[in-house]
Amino acid sequence: MLSASSWKERGVSTGLRERLRSAASALVRLNGNLEWYYDRWLLARRFYHQFGRRLNLSAPRTFNEKVCYKRLYDRRPLLAMAADKLRVRDYVAAQIGAKYLTELYQVCNSPNEIDYDQLPSQFVIKASHGTAMTFIARDATKARDPRVRTELASWLTRNLYSEQREWCYRDIPPRLMVEELLLENGAVPTDWKFYIFGGNAAYVDVHVGRYAQGAAAAGGSVFSGPVRVLTERGQRLVALLEGPNEELLELSQPA
Repeated sequence: MLSASSWKERGVSTGLRERLRSAASALVRLNGNLEWYYDRWLLARRFYHQFGRRLNLSAPRTFNEKVCYKRLYDRRPLLAMAADKLRVRDYVAAQIGAKYLTELYQVCNSPNEIDYDQLPSQFVIKASHGTAMTFIARDATKARDPRVRTELASWLTRNLYSEQREWCYRDIPPRLMVEELLLENGAVPTDWKFYIFGGNAAYVDVHVGRYAQGAAAAGGSVFSGPVRVLTERGQRLVALLEGPNEELLELSQPA
């Protein structure tokens, strides 16, 4: 398969690439075994294009090799449930209590179903079936902008399994969730992500200043890329380098 850069060099549009990728994904889904082998082949192909070396699945050593291994071999139903932002709410409520959940205002199958008259002045709209599909509405009136509606509708057409071969997203129904907006001193709180290896939290990924830049045309905030820092069990700060010499690079401690 051609890499993304090869597609561009040959003048193939982004839209056509997406349609070809979706067609190939739909074809291999007709056979479960074929689907898995296609995932394996495609991951290996993309890994080589990204890092310039073969993907080692027999004895994965680096961070990204372990991620690829997990994407292929860990297909527990729990993962699909946790990836569904709507379904996982019931799991969280059952495990630690509903008091830790943000308030859920509406669940919609289309942007046209959102009842803005019933919403507070600020809220969040996110897709239940993927990542990087979040709109921070700081002004409810401006969130009615047709451009926002168009963006929300485009989310509902996406499937991250077709795009990235992440199995846990394959069968999640696409929906729009309208939730409570959490703020800390007027800003979106710092985002903490924990990387688990062998049942232990080995690294913490801290996203600072998320949504702080890139105001949307409709008066909301869109994802513009956080400052990402990995800390190894509170001992040192590290940055994950992605390239032929993938490694963890130690950083200076902040003041």
